Amino acid sequence: MQKLANNLITSILFIIGVCTASEAAIINAASCSQDDVNAAIAVASNGDTVTVPAGNCTWTTEISNTTSVTISQGITLQGAGIDVTTITDGCAHNLVNGGGREFPLAVSPPSGQIVRITGFTFNGSSNDNWQEFMSIGSNLQLAFRVDHIKWNGYRLMASIYAAFGVFDHNTIYTGFNANSFEIYGNGTVGGSCSGACLSFTAPNPAGTNQAVYFEDNAFIDPSNQLTAADIDCINGGQFVFRYNTVTNGGIQLHETSYTAQRGCRHFEVYNNTFNTTPELAWPMYIRAGTGVIFNNTFTGNYGNPPTLNNYRTWDINDIGGPRRGWGLCDGSNPCDGNSNQYGYPCFDQIGRITDTQTPTCYGGSGQGGAQTLTPLYQWNNTWNGSSLTLAVWNGATYNGISVADVIQANRDYYDNVQKPGYVPYQYPHPLISPLPPPQNLRVL
Repeated sequence: MQKLANNLITSILFIIGVCTASEAAIINAASCSQDDVNAAIAVASNGDTVTVPAGNCTWTTEISNTTSVTISQGITLQGAGIDVTTITDGCAHNLVNGGGREFPLAVSPPSGQIVRITGFTFNGSSNDNWQEFMSIGSNLQLAFRVDHIKWNGYRLMASIYAAFGVFDHNTIYTGFNANSFEIYGNGTVGGSCSGACLSFTAPNPAGTNQAVYFEDNAFIDPSNQLTAADIDCINGGQFVFRYNTVTNGGIQLHETSYTAQRGCRHFEVYNNTFNTTPELAWPMYIRAGTGVIFNNTFTGNYGNPPTLNNYRTWDINDIGGPRRGWGLCDGSNPCDGNSNQYGYPCFDQIGRITDTQTPTCYGGSGQGGAQTLTPLYQWNNTWNGSSLTLAVWNGATYNGISVADVIQANRDYYDNVQKPGYVPYQYPHPLISPLPPPQNLRVL
């Protein structure tokens, strides 16, 4: 399967490369202003490169639910280099009744095409209101490469919706209570399990291209005040985090909870270095999903090692009632397996990622999606010089049920055991391979 996936990507890249060499063009935007960049993009075709010259520009919009710049072709948007072409987020993000979604850059690659964004400095805005600088969405395609960017973060650099691709060789300055990246699966779940539930019916993506890849990046929080995460995964998201350095930061995976949200589905975290000077709670906070964690180095002032939790076991204080529409996992909820008095296995808990039937239990009735066991494995990680052991959250209980009752070693997860049959995906990611340069030149 992996060999087939690699061959498919190679074929796509070859076809795109041939077309690029013979037909693609370079289109030079007159300046870095959003009007000039939009004008250049408007005349671009799949395979073209739009170059953005040196300068400092602010991208903004005064219209609710619109973006400053939109890319809907398979093009390269190329700045003149880090700290040479600088774009600042000027969007209010909440212009209309406090609820707009205005942000500077939207990327929606067409089927069979790849968007690349490279050679910029992006500055966040203090008006971000938890909205992103960049939104990427592509209906579960291999769709994008974002590389050689410097992000001066205030809030969120990018949200990725049902898109697969790679972020590589970026420098991400984070901070101010913000996630740097949010990764979503296929849409938003409803009571009939549409949307994000589609992600949970897909084959296990371990070792394949079916993920958002982060590789060879530097994540740095210079404020020493991080209270969110560099990577946040939710609603069936799938990601691979490898060969990165993380300074004063961490990763979190959301659980199935809140309104109709489902948790993160799958992750692979390996060959990274995590270090913190200020005291932070954890380098990884895992509340759903499964995957592999190996060959990482964790050092510094983290309060806990990577920690496993299951909010539906104990959290009765969420707004709108116990875990809102999903309810608690307490042995009586139709969402869950209920093989014992603890409700085990809890729906979407750690180690359960693939639905074998459509769950209809949201809102307190119906039936949960039966899910096969897919344990989490970690091996060859060091924790301040010693071998790592994962932690299971031991805070509050409800009706005498604790997280340790439903998340257990040597069943739902394995410490210092290599995942049988697992082979990492090709490194570097195939999308990092350079394509032939355009041969023609059009100047707008």
